[in-house]
Order: sequence, then C-alpha cells, then structure tokens
Amino acid sequence: MTTTTVSPASPTLTAADGVNYAACADGTCEVTVPGPVDIAVQGHTLSVTEVTADGITFTVAQGGYRFTATPKASCGNVYLFYLSATSGSMTGGTCGDPATPPTAVPGALAVQLAAVSGGVALLRMVA
Repeated sequence: MTTTTVSPASPTLTAADGVNYAACADGTCEVTVPGPVDIAVQGHTLSVTEVTADGITFTVAQGGYRFTATPKASCGNVYLFYLSATSGSMTGGTCGDPATPPTAVPGALAVQLAAVSGGVALLRMVA
C-alpha cells in the first residue's frame, strides 16, 4: 500500500501594490517585501534590512535622522514617523489589529507590518 502525504500550501500574501515600490512615493501604499529593499517615501528612505519568519527590521531615514524598528507580524504594530528637514521623531510600536490598515495622522508617516508568510512581508504605509 502506498501512502501519499500532502502538505498544505503556504499562504500567499497579496498586496494592493504588489512589489511596485514606486507606489509608495506619495506615502500611501501596500506592498509585499521578500527581502532587503530600499523604498522611497515622501523624500525619506524606508530600508527593510531583514525579513524573518515572524517579523521584519526596517529603518526610516531623512537627512541625519535614522529610526529603526523590529515589528512582529502577530502584533500589527503601527509606527509613526514625524520627519522634516530639521527634526525627526518616532512613536508607536503598540499592538493593533493587523487586518486593519493604519489611520493617516497629519504630518506623519504611519508604517505597519500586516503579515509575514513564507519569508515575504506585507507592509502598509499611510501618510
């Protein structure tokens, strides 16, 4: 008798903008990130440096300011970055609902890790 074992397929992440990182230029996008990438967002650079099984590490930079975060997919963290030519700050990291996109906050860039599956992250940004 032959026994066949079928493994369930890994869930596939689908983002509104796919891997079109140019869609993030205006500050609002939903993209999949399979590994390290630099994304231009409103004159800033968001650099994803690592995608792990349960999260990512990214840095947002503008001029001399650099802010690094390591959100976990299970938490739905939303980070707010307030960046200008002369100052910068970061707030957030509080857990939320990963299924709910972040809300726009005047003067800020909101970044959320919505999911990670099969080494690919689903990242949302709202300005």
